[in-house]
Amino acid sequence: MAGFLKFVAGACLVVTWLGFGLIAFGAIMSTDPSTQSGGFWIYAVLTCIGVSLPAAILFAFAAVVEDVAEMKGHLAAMRRYYEPQR
Repeated sequence: MAGFLKFVAGACLVVTWLGFGLIAFGAIMSTDPSTQSGGFWIYAVLTCIGVSLPAAILFAFAAVVEDVAEMKGHLAAMRRYYEPQR
């Protein structure tokens, strides 16, 4: 499950920043003066950051899920070692 969540979060990040790259490329190639202003770039970057935050949070949650599953395995091994043999 953690691998799937990391894949989804990574795909969302790639799509978001690839879209930003395409918008930036189009704005650079455009002759429209409104896309050359600093305000356009600030809004574009802030929008991409805002869209990327949920994906980054999902990636962190997936890392926690993965760590909990790993700890569960370690605890089971410790329990088998320290429980008396019957």
